[in-house]
Amino acid sequence: MQNNMKSIKYSLNDYLNEMFEKKTVEISIFLLNKFLKKHPNAPKYQFQEIVVAINDEKIKNIRTRGNFLTAIKRYYDYLIYINARKTHPCKNLILNSQLNDVQFQDLFTMKELVSLLDFDTNNLNYALRNKVIFSILIFQALHVAEIEALKLNDIDFDKKNIFIKGSKYRNERILDLQDKQLKIIENYIDFERKQKPNVNNLITKFNGEKLNSGDIIGSLTSFNKLLFERKLTPTKIRQSVIAHLLSVENNSLESVQLFAGHRWPSSTQRYYHPSKLNDIQIINNFFPKII
Repeated sequence: MQNNMKSIKYSLNDYLNEMFEKKTVEISIFLLNKFLKKHPNAPKYQFQEIVVAINDEKIKNIRTRGNFLTAIKRYYDYLIYINARKTHPCKNLILNSQLNDVQFQDLFTMKELVSLLDFDTNNLNYALRNKVIFSILIFQALHVAEIEALKLNDIDFDKKNIFIKGSKYRNERILDLQDKQLKIIENYIDFERKQKPNVNNLITKFNGEKLNSGDIIGSLTSFNKLLFERKLTPTKIRQSVIAHLLSVENNSLESVQLFAGHRWPSSTQRYYHPSKLNDIQIINNFFPKII
């Protein structure tokens, strides 16, 4: 009973005034009034809804964005304090230093990407190698540098997975391989892959040397011929896959972060914007861009 009385009488303003200086309270109240007016269901919001709310504000100044997030975090601290909710939905949320740079209108659907993989490229040079690269882009969403670093023994055909070595920018991880993909990789190793002495890379150039980023980008040329206007790039494919997992399949932020190898949740949260992804899915269902 005492807690219930406290939740009724102890206002947000009271809570902030006890915790912070007057100027800080004024800024927080101003930002929260704006937030709560626009989001009346905010007391029930979860992490992803807060990410969308912050992105929708389109605040360009990073300091102002930081103040906005800080005020929101204080609001949920208050709700927990008065027993209005049990968990904090954005306690560990960290903003990037830049605005969301994912251009959702330019992304591809998984249906488009998988359809491209089925295209017959057997009459083209390095057809199997290019399909291996493309399959790793669409099923594991690897960064170009991670594809370059793949070794032959990173593939475990028995367990049907692939090991991705960590780096300064991304975490190491083990990801499942698709059955269709395993067959492509096996055929590439058996019939097309060449290797120079001391080169143990999974994917190599036609002369057996190590692959570089230019080769990976160039491998998409045959697939780009199938598209109208939009151009495939390794970055755009990776972004499309991560956005699909997060915003179309509604996987948890934590699971997608592990899949992508992101070191921070803030790197993954950029890909969450359900309304945009749903629009893309609808448009592509009615106006397919694949020949």
